[in-house]
Amino acid sequence: MDEKTDSLHDMVKHQIVASCKDLGLFSKTEYKGLDWRADAFVLNDVYKYAFEVQITNQTLKKTLERQSKYIRDGVTGCWLFLRSPKKLQNERPDLPLFELIQEYSKFLVSLSGRKILPLNIFLKDFLQNKIKFCTTVKSTTTQNIEVAFYNMNCWKCGAVNQLYFIDSDFKSACNAKIYYEETMLSYDKKE
Repeated sequence: MDEKTDSLHDMVKHQIVASCKDLGLFSKTEYKGLDWRADAFVLNDVYKYAFEVQITNQTLKKTLERQSKYIRDGVTGCWLFLRSPKKLQNERPDLPLFELIQEYSKFLVSLSGRKILPLNIFLKDFLQNKIKFCTTVKSTTTQNIEVAFYNMNCWKCGAVNQLYFIDSDFKSACNAKIYYEETMLSYDKKE
């Protein structure tokens, strides 16, 4: 890697960390996992993100190998490429990969021609699951969930009711976290 490429790489990863810290999130460069190292690592509540900045060429095969380690460890990987891998013809639902655009000392992220965002806005939206990175989604995986039922007496009449909760981490086909909100108990107060 030459000095110009290295400094560009460092500039992007430091801007990622600075933007995430501005959002009040833990973020760190060169974070080491089990058998991987992320250019920028972000912790948002219990959700973990690894941002990879690819200034030099990297094959699609190598990118998918590295992405599989993130998925295995419950980390959402996000790839920012200056030049996309040659064999990547179309967007993939299993690979959040975006084009990085440099404009002087600022960086923009292209959402495959649909929209171009400043890096800090892209990061905020990505961390809030507001970024769609594939126009088509094919899911061939199934997800296991646990539904637990338990009995609880009504606070008003004492009748036994069955309540439930769902214990699972839902993920889309691209390994993005899916948040669900469920009202477990509600009542209409009638007098």
